Amino acid sequence: MAVLYGAGQLFFATGLMVAGAFGLGRKTYGVDQVLSGPGQRTGVVLMAIGGILALAGGVTWAASLLSLLRADRSDRPA
Repeated sequence: MAVLYGAGQLFFATGLMVAGAFGLGRKTYGVDQVLSGPGQRTGVVLMAIGGILALAGGVTWAASLLSLLRADRSDRPA
């Protein structure tokens, strides 16, 4: 879980660095963000992969936490 989340954050940050190194503007979103070269596209793809991995790690952590909380309640005497 933590490794998946950490790897996602690493990919996301690397994507930001790569896209910025190839001139992609900061704080521009949606239609205003024009990808003009392969370096910018590579950076955005790395960011997307990192976001997906981090999201998967967070969801896995939350699911395991809920599972542990439910298991803890069922073991208690009434």
